[in-house]
Amino acid sequence: MKKTFFIILFFPSLAFSICSIESYQYIYKINKKLDQSIIKKANCSQKMIKKFIKIVENSEGKLSHNILKTHLNENIKLKPKFIEVINFKTLIIKKYAKNGLRVKDISSLLASASLNQDSEKLTKLKCANCNNEGAKNIQVIFGKKKFWINATLSKKYKAFKAITSLNRITPVLSKNDFKPIQTEKKSYSPFFNNMEKIQYYKLNKSLKSGDLLKMNDLTPKKLITYGQRVKLSIQTKTVTLKTIGIAKKSGHYGEFIEIENPKSKKRFLAKVIDFNKAIVEL
Repeated sequence: MKKTFFIILFFPSLAFSICSIESYQYIYKINKKLDQSIIKKANCSQKMIKKFIKIVENSEGKLSHNILKTHLNENIKLKPKFIEVINFKTLIIKKYAKNGLRVKDISSLLASASLNQDSEKLTKLKCANCNNEGAKNIQVIFGKKKFWINATLSKKYKAFKAITSLNRITPVLSKNDFKPIQTEKKSYSPFFNNMEKIQYYKLNKSLKSGDLLKMNDLTPKKLITYGQRVKLSIQTKTVTLKTIGIAKKSGHYGEFIEIENPKSKKRFLAKVIDFNKAIVEL
């Protein structure tokens, strides 16, 4: 008795079911984490959809059909042929983040985590006061469509913090008493940053360890006193002359005071540069 065996061969394209995902051509990310709003329609498994969203979420720029299929599965249909992923944070930084400003966070009243468009690219961003820090309302314009997003702009400031506690009567301050940092804290008084000249100032209050040094924490020391004999440098482009003069006014670092030549009685307007030293630049 002969037995006949039938072997059914399946083509690879039929061995696995093909699913499809249709998304948008332009995806403008508001939040770091995207949601299913970037999917127009899909009949793939939730696992596959989540994988697709994760790839888009971690991308910026153009994602071609082939790149997406490589990361997902060969047996998947994707529309459109490419997706362009644009981060609103990047756009705002390029347009408004000048003079040290940066985008701290972005939010929107929209229910979705992104603005998704089929063919309309971003036309314009409009913000009335995005040249300074704080919470901002930014108008997003796609042709005739308008949306609003909220962004917080912040700025990092260079500052110096006290390494240890410093008493108000500390005789001489040193740059070794402080550590440079970057801070987002905004102070009503500017931070003091001229550490090379810190010895020319004294504290007008005690500082705790970790306190940031501000201009109003310091008082300039009197480097020259009225009537004092002063070492005077007179500089031109080609030569420097050194002489002795008499201070006709007391002065702090950086101030301009009158210095008198004791022989000729001629007076010069000189800049105080150190203890008992001043300079005239001609």
